[in-house]
Amino acid sequence: MTDEFVTTPEPTDESTGDMRSGVAEFIRRRFLLGVGFGILVTAAFVVLSDGSEVIHSLDLFDWRLVPLILLLSLSNYLLRFVKWHFYLRWVDTGSVGKLTSLVIFMSGLSMAITPGK
Repeated sequence: MTDEFVTTPEPTDESTGDMRSGVAEFIRRRFLLGVGFGILVTAAFVVLSDGSEVIHSLDLFDWRLVPLILLLSLSNYLLRFVKWHFYLRWVDTGSVGKLTSLVIFMSGLSMAITPGK
């Protein structure tokens, strides 16, 4: 009895590119479906609630504050990432690069800020 390993052929650049574009298209389609569903649910809530009161509240809102709100929110997530990366170094996880650390952090964060948690 011999110990032979079964090897699979390495994917070519063409097949890898096709696979990546297929995955990217799948993700894009699912993302757009999720955004569309979110808009639909929000519209349903506006219609089922007092829609005129919601529109009145939106008229009263100072929309110049939106960039500041987004900047503060982004700063919050940036500080969370810095803390995350600090903890990774503190527990000696090895040489995890900042980009890899950011990808891991954002993956976990996506579960924390969605209703799917």
